[in-house]
Amino acid sequence: MPEQFSQPSAEKYLEVIESRAYTELLQAQERVDSLMQEIKKVFAQTPDIREAERIILETYASQLSVAQNDASRALEDWVDSIREQHQLLSSDRP
Repeated sequence: MPEQFSQPSAEKYLEVIESRAYTELLQAQERVDSLMQEIKKVFAQTPDIREAERIILETYASQLSVAQNDASRALEDWVDSIREQHQLLSSDRP
């Protein structure tokens, strides 16, 4: 946190950061959910399980891996932003 912020300004700044981080987390999780729905459709629409698995490996596996990594990073960022807010608020107490 920049030193030039007063306590109320810093608190508001961290609230904005936390809100953005939460929005990014929701978006990342929605991407994972969307890909999982697509994978579910492939299984439902492809009678041959091996063919379904091939389609999933070729089409969705790398996308899902990236999306899950993004969601994991977004979760860490959101938790860190909450932690920063709590540390700021705790430092304000006597």
